[in-house]
Amino acid sequence: MMSDIKSDLPMSPVFKVLLIDDEVNILRTMKRIFHGKPFKLILADSAQKAFEFMQTTTVHVVVSDMKMPGMSGAEFLAKVAEDFPQTYRIVLSGFADLESTLEVINNGKIHRLLQKPWDNQELINAVEHGIMQYRLTSENTRLLKLTAQQNKQLSAANESLEAKVEQRTKQLRSALVVSERSTSAVKKVVYNLVSINPNISGAFAQSVSKIAVD
Repeated sequence: MMSDIKSDLPMSPVFKVLLIDDEVNILRTMKRIFHGKPFKLILADSAQKAFEFMQTTTVHVVVSDMKMPGMSGAEFLAKVAEDFPQTYRIVLSGFADLESTLEVINNGKIHRLLQKPWDNQELINAVEHGIMQYRLTSENTRLLKLTAQQNKQLSAANESLEAKVEQRTKQLRSALVVSERSTSAVKKVVYNLVSINPNISGAFAQSVSKIAVD
């Protein structure tokens, strides 16, 4: 069985909470507990069905029973941790499953443990905390990507600016060389004109010569 319940109070984006338990009565109880909450609730009566569902739909929080036939809660949560590490993972465990639950905890496969019989408000708080954590993690990832993109753009802008400065410097140097050559040519022309003019004294011609050489 796979079913979903969409709340009348939409959230943007719509967060999805996946509840997994092989006992239909427990799923019905959870449906009543989360009635009216601002997220989409999906119910699954097997870990295998839940995992297949996650292949096609983003799930933000999973709440899984530990002891189930076929794929156990420990196996399911381990697969979720590997394939969907950002999904917040909550496990419901009885005292009889304590050993396997501790193994899952020690391996870092879950974020939160709730013991059966659970407190309804504690379960609600755990799910809402999971949504908040997912949101914060997503926002942090988005900001890191944005920062990396901006740094890349800034680096490209700096490289472009450096290239433009280098090009402009070359242009100025080239213009300066041309200017110096032009000035030197003008000096020589003036000197030649002065030197061949019989009406200009020799001392004045020597002064012009010195300027032309400088």
